[in-house]
This record gives sequence, structure tokens and C-alpha cells, in this order.
Amino acid sequence: MQHFDLVIIGAGSGNTLLTPFFDDWNVAIVERDTFGGTCLNRGCIPSKMFVYAADVAEIARQGPRLGVSTRFDGANWRAIRDRVFDRIDPIAASGEKYRLSLPNITVFKDTGRFVGHKQLAVGDEIITGDQFVIAAGSRNWSTISSPTQSNSRRRARFASGPSPIVRTIP
Repeated sequence: MQHFDLVIIGAGSGNTLLTPFFDDWNVAIVERDTFGGTCLNRGCIPSKMFVYAADVAEIARQGPRLGVSTRFDGANWRAIRDRVFDRIDPIAASGEKYRLSLPNITVFKDTGRFVGHKQLAVGDEIITGDQFVIAAGSRNWSTISSPTQSNSRRRARFASGPSPIVRTIP
């Protein structure tokens, strides 16, 4: 059973905690998904990049109304999507690669689940820690099915736009 001074669950905002203060600590990062969390990979940053492309299209469409010779001839969703994720994906990958290169940090690419006092099951292994930071974010969950509930994790990566996914509770 491995023991750590600090266990961080989530490599979004949790990954930003590791300042030089922790250089002599034995640290575990538990992340089942992509480094960078929702903001980098599915939320704030890609959303703003998509909105910027939409703003440029709208400005071009409105040009003639302002006396400027411009026009909007359409948008290539695939090219827009690829531009966004071709910039974001290397950031997430380099963040993980950097943490893996540090001698005092162990990265667990799996789900963590508390199984006892200061004990976390990660895959088939149980790790312990003196301190824990839970920075895994959250997701809304409802017992009521609604066609507006969707899987925002993958929505932006679809080539043709989002499709609703409804979770029904028995």
C-alpha cells in the first residue's frame, strides 16, 4: 500500500495546487480523465474559442449594414472544431507529461473511491495519504428525465453538433 503526503483527486484545478512548496512532498494525483479538467477540455476555453468563430462570422454578415463590403459564406464546423482542439489537446497532454516527469509525483489514471479513513481505492490498488484535496468538480444529476439534459463532456467534439442524451432513473 503506497502512502502519500498529499493525494489530489482531479487534475483540473487540483493540478494547479502544486507550487514549489510541495517539491519535497510525496504527492499522488488521481485523474480518470484528461488533465486540465472541464474548463480546459470541455468548458470555458473551448466555448470561448467557438464563440469567437461565431462572432467573426456575425461581424462579416453585418458588414454591409455598416457600409463595409463583407459577407458570410458559411462555416466549416469540422475546421472550427479541429482548430479549437488542436490547440487545447497538446496543453492537456503536456500538463500530464510534466507531472509524470517529476520524481515526487505519482499519477494514477483511474477513478478514486474512499474505502476507509484516509484510504482511497484507485483501480485495484489502495493508497493512503496524510492530506486529501478533492478537486474533481461536479455534475448535475436529476431524477427527472428531460430532453434538455445532455452529455456536455463530448458535445463539442461531434462533427455535426450535439445530440441530447437523456438519463432515466428507474
